[in-house]
Amino acid sequence: MPEKLFFCFVLLCFFISLKKRAWEDKRDAFLLRLAMAATVMADFMMIVAGNNKAGLVFFCIAQLVYAVRFKGIKKAAKTFVLAALVFGVSALAAFRFMPYFYAEAHMALFYAVCILSAVSGSFAAYKKRPSRKKAIAFSGMALFLLCDINVALFNLFHGIVFRVMIWVFYLPSQILLSLSAQTRNE
Repeated sequence: MPEKLFFCFVLLCFFISLKKRAWEDKRDAFLLRLAMAATVMADFMMIVAGNNKAGLVFFCIAQLVYAVRFKGIKKAAKTFVLAALVFGVSALAAFRFMPYFYAEAHMALFYAVCILSAVSGSFAAYKKRPSRKKAIAFSGMALFLLCDINVALFNLFHGIVFRVMIWVFYLPSQILLSLSAQTRNE
């Protein structure tokens, strides 16, 4: 199955992110590596272990780490609170009005808030102080978001084109993100 081959590619991107440079920002590189490790775990859980709920939890962790990377801990904490509120309100509403609503749908809403925060944070970081490094990071996050939009469309409509587009956006996003900490901040 091609997804397992793609998983190996994502794993390779993680190993690329581990390469250290003398001039790298240690905090930024650590957060990138932590987020990429969570991404690898998410892919492992979904693709290899077949556990989508656990995979979604790891993707949430990855996006929260990216939010910390781009926004700082205080603003990222606000993202977590907002995502938790969205999750809580949607869970309560679903329990009351739609008891058959799946837990994954609530987790997906939590994840949506997390990734939107991480993408907006990467864009804000780039706009505040443009550099090649920040452009690469934002491009990777934007592709990650486009991938996730296709995941949502695939889950809603089950079209093969969405499944293909997931990987068309996801693999380049991981390449760009894995290289983003290793690019000089010029």
